[in-house]
Amino acid sequence: MSPSTFAAAPRRMRSLLYTPADRPERYTKAWAEGTADIVCADLEDAVAPANKAAARQAVATAFKQPPSASCLRAVRVNAPGTPAFSADLDAILPLGPDLLVVPKVESADDVARLAARVEREAAGATRLVLILETARGVVDAREILATSAGVAAVCFGAEDLSADVGIRKGPDSREVAMARQWVVLCAAAAGIPALDMITADFRDLERCAREAREARDWGFSGKMCVHPAQAAAIHEAFRPSPDEVAWARKVMAAVEKAGVGAGGVVEVEGRMVDVPVIGQARRVLADAA
Repeated sequence: MSPSTFAAAPRRMRSLLYTPADRPERYTKAWAEGTADIVCADLEDAVAPANKAAARQAVATAFKQPPSASCLRAVRVNAPGTPAFSADLDAILPLGPDLLVVPKVESADDVARLAARVEREAAGATRLVLILETARGVVDAREILATSAGVAAVCFGAEDLSADVGIRKGPDSREVAMARQWVVLCAAAAGIPALDMITADFRDLERCAREAREARDWGFSGKMCVHPAQAAAIHEAFRPSPDEVAWARKVMAAVEKAGVGAGGVVEVEGRMVDVPVIGQARRVLADAA
């Protein structure tokens, strides 16, 4: 399988909003309005087993509408190995969603087989978003992400991991800090964007924003969410501050003047700036765009 047959990596992914697949009025509205960078119709946790067949049909009907240019359209299927997984793929792959979100990923071989099927049946138009949310999936993150053909992003799922391990997650989520950092580190090593856990209490926007700021500090590219209001809070948290942007512009101006963009050192406000710092400045300006 050649990675070049897949569509180009999606644009910025700060927010991934889940909406129940059997509530098409919610995700079609979010698709049209660009509520989040990624709007995902959820066939997994958000839909009762008895309603999954009807939910698949609702998604198929919704995909007949022209895509919005303002966000990526995604579908979360049920976990590999579950009875609903195969039926989900049969129904969803012909629709050609931008992203196929796969929960409870635990095996690099499973990812390779799924990527091959997606390439074959969706003609490279669909890319994968993997959720690592079990003990096995998190522990094996490095191996799972090492071969990333067709993978657009990875997500860290704290709620299912807590259930799997028996973690009693508190308000500051410190109990899953090591797992979060391990996943984002493995994602960076593989060159894949990482999205952080949801904030389950969708009414607590301050906590959502606080967790999003922490995620940005730790190297995550974005955060999953379950309510449209959370997406706005996440976008604000991932937006560089005016001071950060001003610093980045000063760095790049000095770099251009000194001609050290490809290597070398320049002083900016008493600080020695070299290639890693230049990379940080470029990332700040890219995130501010």
